[in-house]
Amino acid sequence: MKQKKDISDIATIPNCGKCITIDNCIDNIEQYDLDSMFARDLNKNTTEWPDKHDHFVIDQYKPIDLTKQLGDEILEKVRAYDKDFPKEIKGSYGAHEIRHHNGQNKLGDNWIGGIAPHSDRGWYVGITLFLNREWRKEWGAWNYIFNDNDGIDINIPKFNRAIVLYAPRLHGATIVFERDKVRRSLQIFMRDANDNDNQHWW
Repeated sequence: MKQKKDISDIATIPNCGKCITIDNCIDNIEQYDLDSMFARDLNKNTTEWPDKHDHFVIDQYKPIDLTKQLGDEILEKVRAYDKDFPKEIKGSYGAHEIRHHNGQNKLGDNWIGGIAPHSDRGWYVGITLFLNREWRKEWGAWNYIFNDNDGIDINIPKFNRAIVLYAPRLHGATIVFERDKVRRSLQIFMRDANDNDNQHWW
């Protein structure tokens, strides 16, 4: 069972892991019906944030065959960069959306679309593949990554770009600034299949 962490524990991450950016990650991506991963009947809109971050909401979608197919292709690309990647892995795949919200959720008006700072602690790697064919920086939903120099690196969503983060590394995503824009991504979380620790949270 996942265990929530205190905010102070989340925000204090020594020895941050590395990160990799892979452009044009999925070969011939135009052949795929990416919208099929975001069908409304797949939406589960549930996120187990720590208590002090539970006003953040993202739309999550149950994985379909295409979700896993693209995820597996990404993992093969990562293996080419990382010779130490575990031979046997297990984890999860999912499609995510970040959108502007206006109080139509169970939390009422006190909630926003975005991803609060977290570290993917307990996973070997967390991967984001951006899936919007067009995204302007003024629309928001930037990925931010805390670097080792007490600074923050920003990634503007770019179609078919994968951001590969080795845990733990503190990161998140800003809110969407435009009311009619929705940022889409494929998310992958993997760990060594021989890792018996089931506490994978933040």
